Amino acid sequence: MSELFNKAKHDAFKGDYLTRLLYLNVAVFILFTLTNAFTTLFTGSFELIPHLADDLLALPSDPWKLLLRPWTVLTYMFTHFGFRHILFNMIVLYFSGKILLEYLGEKRLLALYIYGGVGGGLLYILLSKRLHVYFVVNFKKLPNKQVYLFYSFYCYTEFPTKKQSLVPRLMTPTPN
Repeated sequence: MSELFNKAKHDAFKGDYLTRLLYLNVAVFILFTLTNAFTTLFTGSFELIPHLADDLLALPSDPWKLLLRPWTVLTYMFTHFGFRHILFNMIVLYFSGKILLEYLGEKRLLALYIYGGVGGGLLYILLSKRLHVYFVVNFKKLPNKQVYLFYSFYCYTEFPTKKQSLVPRLMTPTPN
């Protein structure tokens, strides 16, 4: 058991950036879940921590609230509110991240993750209020927009060694 713990500790602090991102997302989720459980036990209110986390960590759609909480541009990327939510985000992050890690390298992968998350958050703010676009999927509940950016980056980019992508290219423009 100690060997497993030491390997996990080594991967979390000295592994590649993809592994560190996975551990960071899972650690934040576990911290959120445990805090919610203990708060529920002591106060009886199950919704206290989710409301606080939604106010303090989730990205607001109002630009004026964003000016008061600028840290949410980064914190929303690591905040997950449900088990299925983090499970599927981490599955997509792991598999698409492995491919992109090989293609881009560690530092560019991390840059794509951060810039993709910030860009996805700013696009959410722009589209939710300014253009009055109503999403079929509640885009605010997808903290890891950059995970889907990874996947779409893989699907819409021609890799020199790969001839086919994971999904059919029905609506993708053909390269010139």
